[in-house]
Amino acid sequence: QISISSVMWYFFLGIFFHFRSFLTLKRQLRKAENDFEKMAIKDQYLLNINLTVLLHKHLCVVFKKK
Repeated sequence: QISISSVMWYFFLGIFFHFRSFLTLKRQLRKAENDFEKMAIKDQYLLNINLTVLLHKHLCVVFKKK
């Protein structure tokens, strides 16, 4: 279910979220020491910019430890 208020806020702040997430991704990738860390950072970035996460009312994310 999409939240109307989330959609409205996304129009105002969406570009900022995407830009800030991208800058953080680049900074963290430079600091990452191995490929596993880089993969985890990229997965987190994709989760941060996912429209389902940003716009829906309810969210359930499950992380698995490897």
